[in-house]
Amino acid sequence: MISTSTPVVARAADTHAGVSPAGSSSTGGDVGSVICGSSLLGRAGRCADTVWLATVGGPDQCLVRRIMSNIIGPSGLDPGGTAMTDIRLAFDADNHYYEAEDAFTRYIEPEFKRRCMQWADVNGKKMLLVGGKINRFIPNPTFDMLSAPGSLEEYFRGNNPKGDSVKDLFGELLPCDPAYRDREIRLKTMDSLGIEGALFFPTLGVGMEQALIHDLPAMQAAFRAFNRWLEEDWGFAYEERIFGIPYITLSDLDNAMAELEWVLERDARCILIQTGPVTTVEGMKSPADPRFDPFWARVQESGVAVTYHGGANAYYNLITMWGESAEM
Repeated sequence: MISTSTPVVARAADTHAGVSPAGSSSTGGDVGSVICGSSLLGRAGRCADTVWLATVGGPDQCLVRRIMSNIIGPSGLDPGGTAMTDIRLAFDADNHYYEAEDAFTRYIEPEFKRRCMQWADVNGKKMLLVGGKINRFIPNPTFDMLSAPGSLEEYFRGNNPKGDSVKDLFGELLPCDPAYRDREIRLKTMDSLGIEGALFFPTLGVGMEQALIHDLPAMQAAFRAFNRWLEEDWGFAYEERIFGIPYITLSDLDNAMAELEWVLERDARCILIQTGPVTTVEGMKSPADPRFDPFWARVQESGVAVTYHGGANAYYNLITMWGESAEM
């Protein structure tokens, strides 16, 4: 990664699955996020002294330099292309919140209520139903008890000699910190950690497109509801520091275009799209299929940054075909 002489640099490790989304210095995370685009701050420009980093599976200095140059402009780099040494704050390129229990239900359209997300009591335990089936993408989607920050550090370093499951590696669980669900409290936590701003990705949300691939209209409705919850609870550019990233499914072009316009009207600086092929009514398609050209043209015109993040996707099926666990 790009080094500086200051003690604080932007971190690109993921912040869910046992690493504090409040910006803990504990290490660990998944494959990280990929950022494509050039106008994250748009009209802001208040972060001239902030390092911005993102990863594609691991440190890549050339890629990081390109991303930094695109987003903060050449003023953030010295003539040699390395980070300047007077940086005082960090920008977290891969932070998370824990979704409220009504994240997918608060604004769900009535006709889709029973086809999307619901909560049910199963043997005394509150369980998430997606499309009428128990969903286990997140072991405890209520997020009332969570793993300690850094609990998966050794796992993400490739050290798991006993082959323990991620659930077992979480260890003793702790009550949910209010900062994980309240943006005002989160801002105070960010202040204490020297974090100027952060991109906020879904935690539960990155597994829900695949959970509804057999009911595409319901999938699209679920994420319309989700984006309206996100804009209300976190904001797409709250205080120019919390950049909640709305999720757009490409499963239907008209829906994707309408949702893109909706989030752009509300000052979204980034959008999130599922990694891998897209499930449509005509089968699986590449995101680069010409049918999606109008969407990408509007993205290009608007300058919004496109992001990708680890989560459930079509590749899970390929993993299990080889006898491996889909747990990643």
